[in-house]
Amino acid sequence: MIRFFLVFAFLTVQVQGFDHEYRGYREVLTAYAKEGLVDYAGLQKNRSGIDQFVQEIGSVKDAEYRAWKSEQQLAFWINTYNAWFLQIVIDRYPIQSKRLFGVFYPENSVQRISGIWDGIKTRAADREVSLNDIEHKILRVVFKEPRIHFSIVCASIGCPLLRSEPFRPDQLGSQLEDAVRSFVNNPAKVRWNESVKILELSRIFDWFADDFDSASDETWRKNYSKHHAGPVAFAARYLPASVAAVLKNNRIKIEYLDYDWTLNEQKTRK
Repeated sequence: MIRFFLVFAFLTVQVQGFDHEYRGYREVLTAYAKEGLVDYAGLQKNRSGIDQFVQEIGSVKDAEYRAWKSEQQLAFWINTYNAWFLQIVIDRYPIQSKRLFGVFYPENSVQRISGIWDGIKTRAADREVSLNDIEHKILRVVFKEPRIHFSIVCASIGCPLLRSEPFRPDQLGSQLEDAVRSFVNNPAKVRWNESVKILELSRIFDWFADDFDSASDETWRKNYSKHHAGPVAFAARYLPASVAAVLKNNRIKIEYLDYDWTLNEQKTRK
């Protein structure tokens, strides 16, 4: 009986070992993420917090991960993506590409980092993953949660703003909703031009149109193509009711905004 109790206690500690309140990561975000922008220079000088958190991510074992609730798993991967991106950037900050790779993107853009999406790997939940693995093989495929597109941040101005707090399992629903609402009501990401009746959407809605299919019904599909119906219906949920009504009951022209790959860094004011 004593041996059983000790084994049970050990397994309990293992399952509960990971900090799902993300205290250490929260300190990093509070200190270096302001209004969605990141002080990469400051974080680079004081990087122990982010390095420790990425190390903690890598120490999570598969059995421990599988014992978590779905909300814990989803929050884990969102925070893993965002935190690891911070580490990737400060490892190379200021970003300088001496080759032709990424030359068509802004200077100091993550698109100038060779292998950024598939070639750089980290360890998380007992597996080696790239950024594309996390986004396209885990978040999109396993969780089928369209709101993740407004929660994961690829260190660029065109991305959602990086929150000054981590995503937490006990607050995940409200945090995801807030992330979408903030994004859709940001004129740099979604614009409703009343005078000419044109809706301009972030390229995120274009690239991942299929992920928003479930938001539309026959009414939306009557006025919009399959590619547009889901994104427009999804965005309309978070726009003012008067705008949503116009979008739903009329065939509105849809355009997509250019994506800004400029690094989402805080600029030093002189």
